[in-house]
Amino acid sequence: MCLEDGAADYTNFEDRLLSFHSWVGVPSAVELANAGFFYTHSGDTVECFYCKVRINKWEASDVPLAEHLRWSSRCRYARLLNRMACLKINETEKTYCVCGCSPGAHLI
Repeated sequence: MCLEDGAADYTNFEDRLLSFHSWVGVPSAVELANAGFFYTHSGDTVECFYCKVRINKWEASDVPLAEHLRWSSRCRYARLLNRMACLKINETEKTYCVCGCSPGAHLI
């Protein structure tokens, strides 16, 4: 979806994913878009559509949502994603989530 002025709507996952059309780095474009990022087309720098944090110097072992929370711990979008991931992981695997919480910590 595009806005009337032709700008991408990065609140939309598909638009964020499309921004990575020339991405050759790690992590994958899908992982980055899922974590709220779009590609800035400057090196390996990505930006969150919500909190505007910019992150670069990605390594293969980086987990996009964990890095998002590390560099922008107050981003409401990343925190919501983390709570949803924690609930899913805790319900299915009874283990920890990205934030390192114990099972059920986000059920309140």
